[in-house]
Amino acid sequence: MSLLIGLRRSVSIARGARVLSLCPRANCSRPKCTIVPPSCQPVKGRRLLHTSVALHDKVAFLLAGPVEGTREVLVKEWHVQVGDRVSKSDPICEVQSERDKGASTICSRFEGVVTHLYHEIDDTVHVGDPLVVIETGVPADRVEDIVGFRKAMVQTMTAANSIPTFGFNDEVNMNALVRTREQLKDMSATRGLKMSYMPFFIKAASVALSQYPVLNSSPNKDCTALTYKGAHNIGVAMDTPAGLVVPNIKSVQEKSIFEVAAELQRLMALGAEGRLGLNDLTGGTFSLSNIGAVGGTYARPVLLPPEVLIGALGRMQAVPRFDEKDNVVKTHILNISWSADHRVIDGATVARFSNLWKSYLERPATLLVDLR
Repeated sequence: MSLLIGLRRSVSIARGARVLSLCPRANCSRPKCTIVPPSCQPVKGRRLLHTSVALHDKVAFLLAGPVEGTREVLVKEWHVQVGDRVSKSDPICEVQSERDKGASTICSRFEGVVTHLYHEIDDTVHVGDPLVVIETGVPADRVEDIVGFRKAMVQTMTAANSIPTFGFNDEVNMNALVRTREQLKDMSATRGLKMSYMPFFIKAASVALSQYPVLNSSPNKDCTALTYKGAHNIGVAMDTPAGLVVPNIKSVQEKSIFEVAAELQRLMALGAEGRLGLNDLTGGTFSLSNIGAVGGTYARPVLLPPEVLIGALGRMQAVPRFDEKDNVVKTHILNISWSADHRVIDGATVARFSNLWKSYLERPATLLVDLR
């Protein structure tokens, strides 16, 4: 709805209807004053904004003259500009009577956004002329402090933005892992677990990290030394009511796939309830983000300093592919996107690590060879 604010004793809108202003004093005995008598004027502040009845999509704000008989005023100051949001009682402008030089403040009685100013400073405005147009029904802005997990994310992402990264993308044939997971469903259920693919991704990453320990390291603040971490504390990004969090599973290298699944299930339950502890959220050495759970295939994950590698898992899709005999077959494909700290990690190392991780998933039985 558009609202006209102006100096108007009467106005024709909506098929010629005429609307008269009302006296601003609620207890005034005068039924309808088109010009406010001196006895009705406020002593201080002199906020003399009148409103009319809304007809169709426009409302005329009617202003009585500062003194009886006033027919024009000067615009002395604007308190708003086009695009400003105004609330009830916010000042719109200051005007000065041409007759007695008295100043008055015109205020809004509606919430909305100013879309047009009709006059410049020191313009003469006659009774009946509009001053501004206000559009109502515009959603209000909401300001919210950044606290908690979001504040921690701001600090982490700001630090990550200063690190040059190397990206590497690939796709994984998931057919064999789809069959393996299906075979383990009943066994998982007897242990109270809902087996997803994530425990396999996590365990395969840990086994591959054993071959490439530099990817489980962290540089010091000025990047003059690397600390190789003994434990594989693998973080999993989670979308929770409190925001993005990355709790980590401690010492994955010592856990079975079922133990990884149980710990992941525990962390997800705590995350959904907002009850993750400090120990769950600190000490990570490597991270995976399952962006495919929300949607999308490839991504550009952002590092979580001081970690030097992070992977983003895309949505698994069934697509046509050629097999070794050139037959078109249904293939489950998962996309993986890696980001590495290029100050200390070269692209070839990331590619080799990714190829090894991928091979464990495409041939799950090979995980047994390197399990400890």
